[in-house]
Amino acid sequence: MARYARLALVAILAATAAVGASIASAEPSEAADDRIATTLYPGWNLIGWINEESPPAELLQELPRVASIHDGVGGAAYRAATSAARPIAVLQPGKGYWLRVSPGDPVTWARPSTLAVRRFDLDAGFQFIGWTGTDGILASEAFAEIEQQLVAAWRWDAASQRFAGWAPDGHADDRDPLRIDRGAGLIIRLAEPVSWLHPFDLLITFPGGLDDLGYPDLPEDFAATVRSDALWAAEMMSSRFGLEIDPGRLEIRIPTTRDALWHEHDGRRPLGGGGFAASSPEKQLIVLPWTQWRFNARRSLAHEYHHILQFELSGGQWVHAPAWLVEGTATWFGNELGGSERGGQPLAGGELQYLTTDVDLRSAASAPYHEVHHVGLVAAAMLADRAGPESLVEFWANLAGVSGRADVPAVFRETFGLSLDEFYEYFYETRRPLFAFVSGRIRTSDGPVPPIWISAYDTGRVDTI
Repeated sequence: MARYARLALVAILAATAAVGASIASAEPSEAADDRIATTLYPGWNLIGWINEESPPAELLQELPRVASIHDGVGGAAYRAATSAARPIAVLQPGKGYWLRVSPGDPVTWARPSTLAVRRFDLDAGFQFIGWTGTDGILASEAFAEIEQQLVAAWRWDAASQRFAGWAPDGHADDRDPLRIDRGAGLIIRLAEPVSWLHPFDLLITFPGGLDDLGYPDLPEDFAATVRSDALWAAEMMSSRFGLEIDPGRLEIRIPTTRDALWHEHDGRRPLGGGGFAASSPEKQLIVLPWTQWRFNARRSLAHEYHHILQFELSGGQWVHAPAWLVEGTATWFGNELGGSERGGQPLAGGELQYLTTDVDLRSAASAPYHEVHHVGLVAAAMLADRAGPESLVEFWANLAGVSGRADVPAVFRETFGLSLDEFYEYFYETRRPLFAFVSGRIRTSDGPVPPIWISAYDTGRVDTI
């Protein structure tokens, strides 16, 4: 669920982008500097631009020893009056650039590392890229996702002014020693186009420790399972819906005792499953109780990641949206991405009961906790059927820039093609002629079969749960 609380809470504990698995059972350390140190040597240096778009003149002003900047397609920017035939207008996020440094001693460049991990769409052929993923990663791990499309990759050793290469069909002894630092420039050759999310690690902490988790049905290697599920959810949100992940801002906390969970909720008993998400310009936070891994933690993680998406895309204006839409879309995405024993259908039998109750969607904000989520899920499913699943993401982007709650109806109409009042009426009328709602056990000659629900939206589909 979304955390309706002061954003100052979000900055209590700081995240650091980690090398290798960032899993801890103690409280994390204080905030780390988000700058990385790059040593520039006289001659040619291949760097990755891992900040937002910036004019090359700003970089030339910051680094007086850099005489010129070059991209991989003939573009250039010069310090001197020399005019480039193809001037570089802006330095692009995630791109690789050559810097030509004048003679003298090496220069240490302390530069920001603000670019979130992104999925890059790359064409076949040679590409100059900037590495936004895990710092110090082995080449074999860095290129694992695109190994079938990758012909070869090269990193430039500025100290020796020589290339170090790597190829998927090379011997392991030759390729594994090659490591790639965050912010490094790379040249890669692709046999075909790819959509590539640079591998990354997340800061995951376990308030309460990992010594006694209290439930025998939890995964045996709990910490590794949590990390695998968290990375899966982040990659799904990136590949399906374009949410950018910033390992330097995001922390995932998994309280492993009741006291630790209550502490995350300021000493109050948590509602529902006890998970929440929060965001500020400095920090993203997801809290999810350890008990979720007794059920379907991936669904819960996807739910909370969607809240992060709401915060980021709306620029903080999500607070003006109806509560049923905030929680309903997150629940819809949790079920859609996280899957379930029902095969991942977004509308579950547990929610169908809310179609039989006289719940006014207009007052769902003041309804009990579960009604906001379940009724909101039914409403979100209707909106997804009407305007497509992508509309449940577009709404939050369209909400950016509004001045208050009064602007929400116009954004709703722009996104979904009808007014809020029209949708409330549509929601009410759709609930009235309910399809059959069946539950119980059916016995055949082979014995009982599992209980069934009949979907409210598709009378031809029977979902076994």
